[in-house]
Amino acid sequence: MSKKILFVIAGPRLKGASAFAARTAAEGAGQGGADVEIVELPKLTHVQSMGCISCMRCQISREYRCALNDDLARLVARFPEFDVIVFSTPVFFFSMPAQIKGLIDRTFSLVKNVGGQVATPLANVQLALIVTSGGGREDSGVQTIYDAFRYYQEYANLKPLKYLYFGDTPDDPARFAADSQAKAQAHSFGLTLAR
Repeated sequence: MSKKILFVIAGPRLKGASAFAARTAAEGAGQGGADVEIVELPKLTHVQSMGCISCMRCQISREYRCALNDDLARLVARFPEFDVIVFSTPVFFFSMPAQIKGLIDRTFSLVKNVGGQVATPLANVQLALIVTSGGGREDSGVQTIYDAFRYYQEYANLKPLKYLYFGDTPDDPARFAADSQAKAQAHSFGLTLAR
């Protein structure tokens, strides 16, 4: 049976490097036999609040669902349907953009502390991360993003995080898209996720 893989393009530039890397990886995953879906966060139109409002209603509910009734809540509620969820993001000012931070905050609804144990419908879901930055690994803030996802993965006791990083990406997305080595890396990453 083929894997279901969701690619979430989180940065606001839908023609930027992280979007290109995600689409190329999705192409590779599709060629590897996966059933692929791509969601572009900036295109979600019905969003009450970008991030969690700390109402805690999701924690007292029996359902694993954000209490807000909007496109972001509906997207997060679908996460357990997938075998792999790939988040693709640029580095913005030494961290992740607001769009992806808001989404990750909303996934609080998918993690509950039950009698001192973490319970989540994501137990069998593989999380993966694609990050692009204009700087290098040591000076751009990419480690901040990686650590945030790794902490999430460890807290929820999920499978080890899969990760692809592109540093020193040019400001012009067309130059990044023309980089055959970067394209091959992204394509190969997608193929790996499909296996």
